[in-house]
Amino acid sequence: MTKHKKCPTCDAPNDVSAVVCTNCGASIIGVDISSASTPGRSKQAASAGKTCPECSATNPESAAKCLYCEASLPPASTELRTRITVGWPWGAQVVVDSLRVGREPPAPGALIEMLAAHGFDNVSRQHAEFRIVDGEAVIVDLGSSNGTFMNGARLTATVPEKLPERATVRFGADLEVAICVASDKAC
Repeated sequence: MTKHKKCPTCDAPNDVSAVVCTNCGASIIGVDISSASTPGRSKQAASAGKTCPECSATNPESAAKCLYCEASLPPASTELRTRITVGWPWGAQVVVDSLRVGREPPAPGALIEMLAAHGFDNVSRQHAEFRIVDGEAVIVDLGSSNGTFMNGARLTATVPEKLPERATVRFGADLEVAICVASDKAC
């Protein structure tokens, strides 16, 4: 068997001196000649791995940089991150770690401004917090004066409450938001 470079994109054999695949034009710089000529390697195995966001080349799952253009590759983990989408009256916001709700820091400045601009003055200074804890989405009332309600039921202060996939959360008397929790699909 003659040695050749097997294209990781289309599986076509190429001359060992080739730098691009003669079949699909993908760069084959850095393709290992000895592993490329392994008999019985399937097209599925050749295409398995990480796709480079810059040049779209297929790379080994363990690679941190693209073998072809040296761009950084995404981490090998296929684990999906849980996120909470909060539907505020003024627009949606995605939470991936935590979000403090309140009229003073550490709530985000933009949220503080929107609460003031829309007249939500019965939201406490430190009202509640959305959190992702061990992949689970929760909400915690931080001892607010006017309460935090999920689907109509008042939350117990300082006790994390798991958020269902879809819910309505009310802060105080009149700030009501739609909640969507997802990790594998868009809300």
